Order: sequence, then C-alpha cells, then structure tokens
Amino acid sequence: MIDNYENKVSVLNAFSSITGNNWCVYDKGEIYYVDGDGYEQTVDDVLVSQIHSLTSFDDWYIKELLVDLAE
Repeated sequence: MIDNYENKVSVLNAFSSITGNNWCVYDKGEIYYVDGDGYEQTVDDVLVSQIHSLTSFDDWYIKELLVDLAE
C-alpha cells in the first residue's frame, strides 16, 4: 500500500511539474485537467510519455494512477 501511495505522489509531482496543475478529473472515460491558460485539456499519450520520462513507470500504470487520483 505504501508503494502505491509513493507511486501516486511521484506521478502527481511529475504531472504538476509538466502541467502546472495538481489535480485532474476523470469523466466519460477521459482524464481532464485545466492548463495554465485556464483551458480544459485531456491527458494524452504525449503527456503520459512526459510523465513516464520523469517517473519511469509504464504508461498503463501512469494512466491507472491518474484515474485513481482523479476520482
């Protein structure tokens, strides 16, 4: 359980450093966040790849953790 918490923190830190935002929302099968300009954005493969480069977690695992954080 602690590893999962630490992994969530690592993904959230990477997500925050890239997007400038520390929260996201899961709705209708998509993960959304608001960018620095106030526009709603969808978490896409490019963002997941950027998070991957900072955390080295697999892409599927990053998406899973982001969904957990968004709920």
